[in-house]
Amino acid sequence: MEINPNIDYQNSLREIFRRIYPRPRKILEFGTGPEALSSKVFLEDEGIESIISIDLTNHGDLISHPKWHFICGNSTEVELPINIFYDLIYIDTDHTEGQTLKELERALFLLSDDGLILLDDCLADLGYIKVFEAVAKFLRMKVPEIDLWFSVDPRNHGWGFLRKKPLFELQMGWDSKYRESKNGPILKI
Repeated sequence: MEINPNIDYQNSLREIFRRIYPRPRKILEFGTGPEALSSKVFLEDEGIESIISIDLTNHGDLISHPKWHFICGNSTEVELPINIFYDLIYIDTDHTEGQTLKELERALFLLSDDGLILLDDCLADLGYIKVFEAVAKFLRMKVPEIDLWFSVDPRNHGWGFLRKKPLFELQMGWDSKYRESKNGPILKI
């Protein structure tokens, strides 16, 4: 029996998406892919208000849904609506350190307090070392603002999660349940 990697990817993402609480309502997606698989998983949730999906290749005809909006362009350069913050930002583009780092910086600016950045392909040992290096560099610059943990799923190439701490939590100096040690962030596996 042949294994379909797209089914495994969708099932893995579906399982992760089901566990996110509170449920994301506004989603921004950097990287759509030729089948828009992640968008299709997100649209299964009836509570979704909107998904904006950005990719260099025009995939705008892949999904016909009133809550899905496609923008063809570079995720770090396209214009986005002003004063809209996203509960979930999904990153799965070219897997280079430079592009991933720019996307993380933009995502942090566009993310709502307590919002989540979900990165695909974060396992360095499977050839995605540049994504891993970009996350490490980003954390060295922004550690007080975010929590980090990774999930390893044998059906996929690893998921990375970054949570933006609420401003109140930063002002109070509270430690998150997901991170903090006297030496800085720790990975939760």
